[in-house]
Parts: sequence; structure tokens; C-alpha cells
Amino acid sequence: MEQFIKRDEIRILLQGGKHTVNQIATILGVGRAIVFRVQKTLKEGTNLLHKKGAGRPAILRNLIKHSIAQYVRHDKKKTIRGIVTNLEEKSGTKVSKSTIGRCLQEMEYSKPWATPVPMLSEKNRLLRIEWGKKNENIHWCHAVFADEASFWLKPGRVRLWTKRNRKVIQPTTKHSAKLHIWAAFSSMGTFPLCFFRRNMDATFFVTYWNGI
Repeated sequence: MEQFIKRDEIRILLQGGKHTVNQIATILGVGRAIVFRVQKTLKEGTNLLHKKGAGRPAILRNLIKHSIAQYVRHDKKKTIRGIVTNLEEKSGTKVSKSTIGRCLQEMEYSKPWATPVPMLSEKNRLLRIEWGKKNENIHWCHAVFADEASFWLKPGRVRLWTKRNRKVIQPTTKHSAKLHIWAAFSSMGTFPLCFFRRNMDATFFVTYWNGI
């Protein structure tokens, strides 16, 4: 549609007779070739609309597109090169990586970096819910808000296929080599930053808290 609008603008400028081909190409930010083509169609009296069936036929059939979508749904780490190989081995279809990439974009798939999150056990989930219910009415003036950030010495970040605008997370194992930063604030102000490399358990937390 956008391409047709450009052609219509070219037609108007050509019929105005005040601009050369080079000037029209510069004004509209298009190549001279398309201006010449529009000029030719005007001289021949043909329609500017794209003819049905014109252009290169689609390489990928719907069945192949369905297979591509299945690959990335079943294996979110799947590479485009891997998809190309699978298609050739299983269906004899030979396509380029760029074609696969465009197909995935059309189906609204992207491959962002996954956010690593620790794997919580059912017991930990229940304990957190219980703690939240027990303290839901505490006044914020009597609370300390704390958070911890970790920097992995050997990052395990991966890219995972997903539909657009969906959060991507990757379960990770605990206690991998990393540097921790802990900070907190309350109604009285902020607490000093704490840098450490061990796990933040109750004993370490109390020791640090008493030293503030």
C-alpha cells in the first residue's frame, strides 16, 4: 500500500511537468528507476496498481510455515541454521536463512535475550504467600524495602524464540559463580550498599544488619 502511495505521488509530480526525474527521486526519497517505470506506464496508459500474481512466487507453502512455527515452539533455542537443516532433511525444502528469518518475522516471532530467574520450589512459593498474608497490613513506615542484584561471572544468557511483546525468562540453577549487591531503604533513608560473593542466608543477613 505504501509503495502504491509513492507511485501515486510520482504520477502527480510527473503530470505537473515542473520537475525532472532526478528532482522527483530526490523529493520523494526513491530511486530513479521507479520514477522511470511510473513515467513509462503513464506514456503507455497502463494501470499503476500491482498486477495480481506479478512478482516472484512465494517459496514457503503454508505447511512449511507451520513446520517452522513448530520448530521454535518446541525448541525456543533453535537457530535459523538448524531450521534450514531440518527442513532440507525432513521435507527436501531448500531455503535460505534470510527467508526463514522473514517468515518468522511475519508470524511475529522474535528471539530476545531471556531473563534468568531462579527456580522456586512449591514449598518456597507457599512460604512466600504465607509471609505476604501475615504482613499485608504492616505500615510502610515500619518496613525496610530491600533488593539484591547479581552479576554472573560466567553469564548464562540465551536467546529464546517467542511471540512479540512477551516476557522471556530462563530458569537457572542456584549458587553459580557471581557477585551480589544488596541495598535497602526505609522511611528514614537509605542503607549503605553491601557487596558479597556468598549466598544471602539468614545468618549472613543478621551479621550484616548488626554491622550497619
